[in-house]
Amino acid sequence: MEIIQLSFDDGKTCSLCGVYKPFFEYHRKGKYLFPYCKECSLEKARTWQRAHPERMRQNHHRYDEKHRAERNERGRLRQARDPRLTREWHDLCGQYGNKCLACGASGTLVPDHVIPLCKGGSYDMSNIQPLCHSCNSKKRDKIIDYR
Repeated sequence: MEIIQLSFDDGKTCSLCGVYKPFFEYHRKGKYLFPYCKECSLEKARTWQRAHPERMRQNHHRYDEKHRAERNERGRLRQARDPRLTREWHDLCGQYGNKCLACGASGTLVPDHVIPLCKGGSYDMSNIQPLCHSCNSKKRDKIIDYR
């Protein structure tokens, strides 16, 4: 890799495609630029992946094994916080007839925090109301209790 004093307007020629491109078209590692542009780098990686499917499976398997505990922990935390994954959420939706409290639409409901988390609300079910995605998006971070 070559060390180049970077200027915003400058560029260099890709060693694979031979096209002169600005520096932002190249990956950087610290103060070094890779010899080929991002587009050629991506194509080179895809070509290698197609040529070595067994190595790709091994790499994915090794990654999965290494990060399994972390992934499981994230899942447990999400499940603990996400009301849609609890029996209480399904009971709450049933209590309101599985309809959006704002517009009355039936269909996929999402949990809405009456008092938004950014304004001090909690994940507690007493702060949750079922709304359709559209009504939840319109409500934004306002404090509106449709119950």
